[in-house]
Amino acid sequence: MTQACAPRLRRQAAPGVKAGTYEINVAHAYAHFAINPMGGLSTMRGRMDVQKGAIRIGDAPSNSRIEVEANKPVDGSES
Repeated sequence: MTQACAPRLRRQAAPGVKAGTYEINVAHAYAHFAINPMGGLSTMRGRMDVQKGAIRIGDAPSNSRIEVEANKPVDGSES
């Protein structure tokens, strides 16, 4: 599964952050998710291990992005 995330971007980059591509250390990275399939009665939570990913910081926040490739859910969230 590959998905590009578009987080809320600040108008200016954080101080000391340089434009460039930063690889995600997959040994220490995972994505959490929560879904509510029953309209508020219960929330199903899970985790996906990240297989590869990168954070690309552009010269402006609007030119920045996070790309992550993750596997199937783990920790009992898989059906």
